[in-house]
Amino acid sequence: MFRTKALVVLGGAVLAYFGIQELRVGMSSTPEPVGVDLAEVESGAIIDNNHWLLSEHVAVFGAAIYEYEKWTGNGGKELDERTKCTWCYYPVMSYDHEYVRTISALEAEYGSLDKLTDQELPALDGFKVLVRTKEFKTVGDIPSGLEGRNSVQGLVVSRIEGLGSDEKKLMSEGFPGLDLDDLLLLEAGRRPTSVAASSGMIAGGVALLVAGAVWMLRRNGAADSTTTQDS
Repeated sequence: MFRTKALVVLGGAVLAYFGIQELRVGMSSTPEPVGVDLAEVESGAIIDNNHWLLSEHVAVFGAAIYEYEKWTGNGGKELDERTKCTWCYYPVMSYDHEYVRTISALEAEYGSLDKLTDQELPALDGFKVLVRTKEFKTVGDIPSGLEGRNSVQGLVVSRIEGLGSDEKKLMSEGFPGLDLDDLLLLEAGRRPTSVAASSGMIAGGVALLVAGAVWMLRRNGAADSTTTQDS
């Protein structure tokens, strides 16, 4: 019984917490996304609205990191192209970014980047936005190299959540010197929760929290009373 009471209290606290987080993002977002020029963000522009429609950009899939299901029905075999991908993270850059310009120049000069060694390729750093997506169902679905994209709609969630510890470690190892605290995490396809819905989550969470606490105190008080009478 105590476990059930504790779960009610915990559930209320979690619901209220997520409601507050969604409210924080939602209050700084509009129902419809605002158009955002990635080159301006790279130059230091601050976008007050968290709901973005990112304009034409380059997706650097060659640097993608991803989360995947350990057991995927393939007999517990090692990671392969059929492994289910839960989240994929990849950097995006504007066509004006120095890295993209350098890569384009090298490709024009040599005809293919495959002719170059890793040491001859420029270091990938200085990007400002990392996209998180569920677009790719398996590891094999994730493209390689660079891909030009017209747009991506999503919600900047950096204020309420960031990279997990594993992702931070991977990013730090892959891009030494990159300022992860300055990185914006854009969750593709996500839209802001309305203020009414967020407020409802908070109210419901608080109600569960209070009800659970009262339930626990009442039962404990009754037990103490019974013990006193018996003695």
